[in-house]
Amino acid sequence: ELSCMKLYEFSEGDMLRVSAIQAMPDRRRLYESFGIFEGADIRIFLISGKKVILTAGMTKLALSAKAAAEISAEKI
Repeated sequence: ELSCMKLYEFSEGDMLRVSAIQAMPDRRRLYESFGIFEGADIRIFLISGKKVILTAGMTKLALSAKAAAEISAEKI
């Protein structure tokens, strides 16, 4: 099963459910404040290399390659 993929491995427009966040607690809290947490539904807006712009609810967020690699998701 191809459940967990890093955010930059998806395609623009994909609807995803966050399955895991491998980050330090302070970064995890930062992501959560933007609506990114395990079980959250997000949408890939734009991918440039390994940098990702996503939408979580009404929030549009640009993630560095490092941040995009800390967040795993599955397509819904």
